[in-house]
Amino acid sequence: MTSQHENTIAAIWSLPGNPQLLESVLNDPGAPGRARLIAAEVLFAKDFSFIDRTNHDRLARLYAEALVKRYTGHANAWGMLWDGNDAGQIGGRFIVLGDDAIPSLVTLLEDGSVVDWYAGSEDATVGNGHKYRIKDFAAFYLGRILGTPIVFHVDPAARDHEIATLRGALRDRR
Repeated sequence: MTSQHENTIAAIWSLPGNPQLLESVLNDPGAPGRARLIAAEVLFAKDFSFIDRTNHDRLARLYAEALVKRYTGHANAWGMLWDGNDAGQIGGRFIVLGDDAIPSLVTLLEDGSVVDWYAGSEDATVGNGHKYRIKDFAAFYLGRILGTPIVFHVDPAARDHEIATLRGALRDRR
């Protein structure tokens, strides 16, 4: 986490009325998704106990929406995945939510959109070079949650085969 990020979190946290205001924004389905994500991230950083007062399924859906709609602006926070076994700070929220995140992640297994929005010179070169798709992020997080990480393949068709195997494991789990 950069010091600028930490300073932003601290500034938001110190505003009068927080953390109650942050929780009300997070739990307001009519609030903009990006505002809800920021509220969740501040709460994760400053008051982790909020998770006991929040609907985990709704929180997982928010993070799934944030990945698809690029609320973070760049993919770095979602991790480098198989490059260093890195779930990323924000992607790691799915892992914290565990089984409650599975339904939201399963819906992302259909999204073949390429994530080519890593920032920075080295991260952008490596991350964008892998041509991860939304479904690859979902599969990576699901594998971590289930304790059965899937193997990364350069060839997207081989990754799709791994995702199909993961789907089978999810069906068998029910």
